[in-house]
Amino acid sequence: MIPKVKIASHIWILCLLILSNHAEGQETQKAPILISALLPYPLHLFNGIDLVEGVKLALSDINSHPHILSDYQLTAQMYYTMINSSLATHHILESIMSSGKLMGIIGPIASQSTEYVAAITKYWSIPMVSPASRSILLNNRKEYPYFYRIANSDMSFIPGMTAIAKAFNWTRVAIVYEISTITSLTVKYLAEDFERNNITLLTSEGFLNHEESAINNIIKKNARILYAFGVPKSLMKLLCQAYKKNLYGPKYAWILPGWFPKDWYIRFKPKILHCTLDQVDQVLKGYLSVDQSFSRKTQAKSISGRSTTNFFQYFKAFQNVTSNPMKAYAYDSALTLAIAFNKTDHYLKMRGYSLLNVTNNKRWMMKIISQMISKSDFMGITGHIKFAGAERMNDVYINQFLGINSSNGSVNVGIYRRISKEIVWIENRKVFWPSGKPPVSHVLQETENIYISPIAFGIFTSLACISIALTIGLIVINTLYRHNRHIRLSSPKINAIFASGCIICYISIIVLGLDWRFIQLHNLSIVCNSQAWLLSCGFTLAFGALFSKAWRVHKIFTNKRAKKINVKDTKLILTIAPILAIDVIILLCWTIIDPFTVKQRLITAQTNDHQSNVVTRHLLFYCSCQHQVIWFAVIFGFKFLILVIGSFLAYETRNITVTALNDSKQIGFSIYNVTMLVCTGCIVSFVVNAGPTVGYSLNASVIFFCCTSTLSMVFGPKIHRLYKSGFKVKKRDRKRVHVVGMSQSSSIPNTLNSHNSMDFEESEEVDIKHVRQQLQEVI
Repeated sequence: MIPKVKIASHIWILCLLILSNHAEGQETQKAPILISALLPYPLHLFNGIDLVEGVKLALSDINSHPHILSDYQLTAQMYYTMINSSLATHHILESIMSSGKLMGIIGPIASQSTEYVAAITKYWSIPMVSPASRSILLNNRKEYPYFYRIANSDMSFIPGMTAIAKAFNWTRVAIVYEISTITSLTVKYLAEDFERNNITLLTSEGFLNHEESAINNIIKKNARILYAFGVPKSLMKLLCQAYKKNLYGPKYAWILPGWFPKDWYIRFKPKILHCTLDQVDQVLKGYLSVDQSFSRKTQAKSISGRSTTNFFQYFKAFQNVTSNPMKAYAYDSALTLAIAFNKTDHYLKMRGYSLLNVTNNKRWMMKIISQMISKSDFMGITGHIKFAGAERMNDVYINQFLGINSSNGSVNVGIYRRISKEIVWIENRKVFWPSGKPPVSHVLQETENIYISPIAFGIFTSLACISIALTIGLIVINTLYRHNRHIRLSSPKINAIFASGCIICYISIIVLGLDWRFIQLHNLSIVCNSQAWLLSCGFTLAFGALFSKAWRVHKIFTNKRAKKINVKDTKLILTIAPILAIDVIILLCWTIIDPFTVKQRLITAQTNDHQSNVVTRHLLFYCSCQHQVIWFAVIFGFKFLILVIGSFLAYETRNITVTALNDSKQIGFSIYNVTMLVCTGCIVSFVVNAGPTVGYSLNASVIFFCCTSTLSMVFGPKIHRLYKSGFKVKKRDRKRVHVVGMSQSSSIPNTLNSHNSMDFEESEEVDIKHVRQQLQEVI
């Protein structure tokens, strides 16, 4: 007989075994919830095993969590799409048809594949959560109402890109992009955001296989802040062309996509690239990018109970898993679906249903899952997860690439806060600029007014005033000593006219230097016209007077028949009057028909070295008229005719040796000086693109030296003789002087028996023997 104690103990053990088996059966009998994971590759490439292991870890954490789908077992069918849209579509249709209870989809990561799958699964209202798929096209809620992404799309980067431009006061930018559906749409929205923020888009250059053409157009627009979009291979070719065209250095800033993998410039280097990596690095170094943000060192736990730090430490034991952060986005994609399923289950249970009642044919239940995803608000491995449409509402990183040879590669320098719409710069990581400061978006233009140098104006004005005073002194001496033999024979009245012409020319030196510092702008045209009048009339009076004296001597000594020639000073003055009248007529026509007007010219010149961003624009006001060349040709032609006639008269009377009477040598020297100086001045002014100071100095110098040298040659000998005579004047009665004439046809004198007489008004008696003696020396 068995003892009662033993029977009791056996019964207790049997009960425990029954209860244990019942508990194990309950756990293994959790209702399965089916999702599909469309991943690119199973065991290779950077988005292969990483994504697979990320989803597996998420399923493990979810199924072991006491408060997330505690009554269910979340399972995932792994499909490998090979980045093939058709294959992805085939797999998802196969899953729907075979099970009929596909409650969610993770992936794909390629935007094009996602577009195909989302366009089909919307007819079953199946929610999709992609770890990537950045295309802005997927933001269209009408076409893709049940699509969500954990990673940031290109659209979410646009405010950050605009914020970079605003942070560095870049008001003019350019975009260069590879033409495709995705990038073209990104460029469109970025251009609109630039416009909203008062940033001028200088040009938007798309390219397919003509990167050089796009770069050339960028150069024409003088763009310095360059936003570039495209796949890595295409951008490598673009950057090579940028290197060849010198679009790099301290004056330029590049902003590139931030989603490129580490060492993308090596992985995706084209087979044919006409640049070395070091050359491309010259352009790449310092480029900024905007990328999705989360810190791997975050200790705060996600809703699954795992922290970001623990997440990445877990994968360190995996030899075939890389450091690519995409696995964290795959983890959060699964977690997002699980949280939405959990909320949907609570919602349905309140109405007498559960997730077990959900099928692909019951679209209203499927829509509830999508609604729960849109209301997500929890902490994941990649940070806070919250959606606005398909977009995740999170901050983005501002990164800077330090160079191919840098150990750090790209570093985080700031975070763009989407709520406050500003960049928070990291204190210990300042943005690196080659010149120590950020480049400017366009050439800084400083406008400076160009004036004639005060020093040059002061020097020539002083010289002109001194010369005017000295010339007036000569006129006074000429008047006071008009009865002196040497002054009287040289016609003092004509000397006074000559000196007056030189004074007018000296005055023109002062007037030439008057600009809008001294004269109001609306009155400056009067000064412009007066410059031409003063210089032209002054020249006519001065050299017209000299040539009239030469004409008088020529007329007397070349007349063979006349016994008496009375050439008074009045008649000489009358010979000057027609020349001056012609001048006045020409100038009057010029002033009335085509007067000088004030015009302005902008002379742009970079004032600093190669690294300068400042260009000084010199504003110059100058006098001009419509047919200036024609009028100058008429004036110069007339003056040239006067010089030719004067040269002829000086040549014909060159052998008349009555020094007091004949100025032919002085006239010859004057014509030579005037011709040489004027020709030299004209050539220099046409060949050299001189500024106003140089131009004024050149013109003033020519006028000053012409007048001064001529005055010195005409009055110098007279002053010298007056000095030798002690400045004494011996007044005598007016007498007639007979002198021997010369042949009209040649310089050979006539016989001394043929006498021509000349009558000098108010002249003194001349020693006829002395005159004949001089003429005999000529013979």
